[in-house]
Amino acid sequence: DGVVRVDASGVGETPPLDDLTARLDEALDETLEVQLTWVERQNVTAPVEPSADELLAEQVAVLATEWAEENDVAVIDVEYAELAARVQVAGEDPPDASDLVADIEAELPDDASVTVLFVQRLDITTTTTTSTSTTTTTTTPG
Repeated sequence: DGVVRVDASGVGETPPLDDLTARLDEALDETLEVQLTWVERQNVTAPVEPSADELLAEQVAVLATEWAEENDVAVIDVEYAELAARVQVAGEDPPDASDLVADIEAELPDDASVTVLFVQRLDITTTTTTSTSTTTTTTTPG
């Protein structure tokens, strides 16, 4: 009856119906009514589960952040890989890190190591100055 029904699916927008109609009319040498049912497909991927090392690194970061707040230092970096935890903190004075080390060791496998590094941060804003000097020479004719 001059009607073409097309069920299609794909990723993205619905294809232009005018273009499909024109192609079918040309290929079949007649004018047709085209009815298109379009179902959009979407790629679905499973979430990636964090590795055991990533989970341990997150726990080390939580412990380091809590400890840093109590000890007036800032956490600069936290890493955990290949049975080695490394926490880098910065502040004016180095605090006692023995509690942090013990807390981290309690979370890690027995053969893992823990290193806490300290970087001293000093406010040098007021101690840094720039000076300029000018020399004037006078020449007297004579």
